Amino acid sequence: PGGFIKRSRDGMSWMACTNDFVREKIGQSLRDGLHGRYKSSTKAKKRRCKELKLKLSSNLETIVKSRQYVSDAMKFLSRKVEIEQPANDDDFHKIFLQANNCLLQSIKSDTTILPEYTSLCSNK
Repeated sequence: PGGFIKRSRDGMSWMACTNDFVREKIGQSLRDGLHGRYKSSTKAKKRRCKELKLKLSSNLETIVKSRQYVSDAMKFLSRKVEIEQPANDDDFHKIFLQANNCLLQSIKSDTTILPEYTSLCSNK
């Protein structure tokens, strides 16, 4: 009489919910409804997480693009495509992979990226 129920694990019957379970679900529902004003709501947490990921991604992109070897790799790729004029996607893909591998090796060996990234993230 007047309680909350949920499906049993087997999905065949219904069972009464405990007070703790009901309190937790109602609290979460209220937080989600007030997501604009309540920092622990699921929507607010997802929004903050998305904003943080965008900021971190932007910071890393800024640092990587500022490297001379990135600019050189882009120029190399452009020249190679102009010179070889790949006839199909497979040929272009091979050229791109070659440039990408060179770039990846340069980034891996660049010991200044992590400290610069850490500094940039802590300053914003």
